[in-house]
Order: sequence, then C-alpha cells, then structure tokens
Amino acid sequence: MIVLGSVKMAISEVCNTYKRESSILLKRSVSPGWNNLSTIYLDGQAHMSYRHRDSVCIVSKDENAMLHHLMVKSKDVFYGTTGFDETETVSSAVLQGDLTDSKWVQMGQRGVLLVALSPGGVQFFEWDGSVFLHYHQIAQPEESKRVFARGIGVCGDQLVCVGLSSGALLVFRAILEKSEEEETGNWNISLAETITEHQCAISDIHGTAELTASCDELGTVVLWAGQTALSKLGSLDASRGRAEPCTSVRVWAGLVCVAMATGFIRIYHADSMALKCEVTAHARWITALDIAAQSGLLVSVSEDAFIRVWQLYPSPSSPMTISPAWNYFLEDAQLFGVAFLDPAGDAVAVAPYDLYELYLFEKEEC
Repeated sequence: MIVLGSVKMAISEVCNTYKRESSILLKRSVSPGWNNLSTIYLDGQAHMSYRHRDSVCIVSKDENAMLHHLMVKSKDVFYGTTGFDETETVSSAVLQGDLTDSKWVQMGQRGVLLVALSPGGVQFFEWDGSVFLHYHQIAQPEESKRVFARGIGVCGDQLVCVGLSSGALLVFRAILEKSEEEETGNWNISLAETITEHQCAISDIHGTAELTASCDELGTVVLWAGQTALSKLGSLDASRGRAEPCTSVRVWAGLVCVAMATGFIRIYHADSMALKCEVTAHARWITALDIAAQSGLLVSVSEDAFIRVWQLYPSPSSPMTISPAWNYFLEDAQLFGVAFLDPAGDAVAVAPYDLYELYLFEKEEC
C-alpha cells in the first residue's frame, strides 16, 4: 500500500501510462552518484547528459532518430603553484578525480549553460561544451579534509548556485553581454557571493525564476529567492528531527518536493513551509527526482530498482497533493539518474550505473 496522507491506493490500481522503448546506447558508462542525468529541450529536440568519471557525456537524438555523442572533458586549473604566472591545467594527482556533479541550467531567455563540478573547482561551458567559459577554483582549508562541490541550480535568470561539502553556497552571476552588431554575445560569469547557511554537505539544488531550494545531508532544506542577489526565505527540517540525508529536491508551482535516503518523498508548501503530505515512495535510498513543468508529473528512482511516476496537484482546493501514476521494476539495475525529456513529460530516461545504455520510456494511452 502507498500512504498519501489519508488516501490509500493499491499498487494494482496504478495506471501503466508509459511503455518501454529501445534503450539509448552509449559510448561510455554512467558513473555512480545521485542525480546523474540532466536534460534540456531545445528547438524540439531532447538532449541528455550524464557523468562518466572526469567527463560529461552528451547524447542527442535528431529528427531522423540518429544519435549524436559528445564528451566534455574536465578542465581543472590552478594558479601560481609551479612558479609560473600563467594558469595551467592540473596534472598532479591531488586534484584529479571524477566529477561530483553536472547539470544544464536555463538562464531565462538568454540561453543554457553547462556546469560541471570537479575536485578542483566549478567549470562553466556553453551548453554543448564547445566553449570553456569560466573556472572558479575551490579554496581548500589548510588543516582539514578537502572541500568538494555538489549541487547546481539557478535562481532567477542571472544567478547560478553551487553547493559545497562545507555547507557553503557559491553564488555566481552569469550575464550575457551582447552588442547590436553581435548575434550571440559573450558570457560574463563571476562569483557574486558566498553564503554559509547549511551546517553540513549540500546534496542538491534546484531552482526556477521565482524560487530555489538547497538541501543537505542532515535533512535541512533552505529556500531562496532573488534576481541579482540571493535572499533567504526560510528553512525546514525534512528529516523531522532524525538527521536523515536529503538526496534530491525539486520546486514547482509553490510545492517543494524532497527525496529522502529513507525512501520517503515529502512535499511542503513553499509559502508556509508546512508539510503538505509524505509518500512512502521507495524501499531504499531515492537517488534522483525530476518534474515535468507543464504537466506536474514527478518521477523518482531508487536503489530498489523501481522507477515511479506521480501526479502532483498544486491547487489548494484539490483533495490530494500527489497520486501514483505508473511504476516499473528494472531488474539487476542500480539507478542513479532520471529525467523527463520534454516539458510535458511524454518521455522519460533512466540512467543505470556501469551500463552502456539509458533506459527510455514513452507515454501511451491507457
């Protein structure tokens, strides 16, 4: 049974609205790590990206169903440690390592950026990785364990937020400078501020033009807003006093959806920050969430090898907040990423660990 506040529904009543299609074959496997799948929908075409060791792999399918593969290699840099003035690419083993996060971020109507987090710093690229735009080196403490970055999200249409394992939040301002003669323009990206609000490692960040949420490994969720500077709206304890990690967070239509390591999905009002409902969604850690902005469909995957799709009801007059729509068991698969391929949620992709494929599901009529 699934408990949705006072509403109980049997698994057998779930409407199977998606059918499994042929998998998207990959040239490189999917690395482990929460939220390891990001998608953008540009000019009617879906693009998918995931992390493979120290690279971001991009897969696109054109109108002829042909697959196109790109690989964006990490570009860690450092300053002044070799006796030279110029910036150099890191070759030492100290900063080499797998990417800790990557995501496409939509900067309003001005375009899309690809952000990759490496052991050394924060890297900004054009959406397809064709141009390396900006690098920010993460300052390391002298006498404590290394700080790493995890969690990427927008706030408004200018700010990009990046989380650190220290609990700090790096806020970057990204402005597209364009003259009358230029059609494309140049990105001006700089660190605007550093905010310390979380008391432990940030695990995920998600934002829209109106609202941004960051969550951490102790179950704290902080809500933010702002166009040119970040302003805290409030915080809530999604673990309900148990110090349980939040693994993924999504905001939509005044709702804050939080995935927990315990398998719960908890949904809060963004305005009052009150718990609206909770769902016993999975038997093990939830590893990723995503929301289809046009339809309000929520998808979750977990270490229990289930993918589940839910319908959200944001209206205060609705008798329920969430209902199950569909589920599917992927045998012998460790799932570390999930994302809708279009704003309506007509297709969804799932990223399994250490396999050279993305599972693909498309909506069908019930």
